Amino acid sequence: MALFGIHLESEGEQRALGIVFRVDTRTETYTIALKDDTFKPPANARFPLGINGIRVFDDHLYYANSFRPVCGRMPIDRVSGKATGPYKVISTNIMADDFAIDKTVTAHMAAGLANEIVEVKPGGRSCVIAGSVGSMLVAGPTSTVFGRTREDTRVLYVSTSGPQGSSVNGTCTEGGKIVALEIR
Repeated sequence: MALFGIHLESEGEQRALGIVFRVDTRTETYTIALKDDTFKPPANARFPLGINGIRVFDDHLYYANSFRPVCGRMPIDRVSGKATGPYKVISTNIMADDFAIDKTVTAHMAAGLANEIVEVKPGGRSCVIAGSVGSMLVAGPTSTVFGRTREDTRVLYVSTSGPQGSSVNGTCTEGGKIVALEIR
């Protein structure tokens, strides 16, 4: 078994099952908390990866599924992890690897293949706030997180892998890095 993101994976295709487990680290037990088709990879996926970005904010679980591509949310019980209401798709056009959520419930998504950070408002409206296909600013973004101190609560930290699949503009490469973006 290996820890993959925040879900437990064993040999085989568990990533393709469309399941979110609730893990109790004190008792070393787990249960299936959530299951949905939007968690699964598409049937024709080159890589059978389902959801790979999960955040809990204000009694809702938010998720991103890169290869579908979809971002969604559902209300959950914070103790059981079970859904307490309907699943809602927020966005269907961003291939996000991971994301952060700010206090306005806006998601800041790491769109890795596009070399972009995309802002998605609660109603689903989205816009690119940093980077582009031809830019090295956030080439290969893998994750985003907001600062935790008074001085950096409006700073979005972006980890990148660098352009691994192909070079930017056919010639530019670099290693991974951390980029600090001030969000207004």
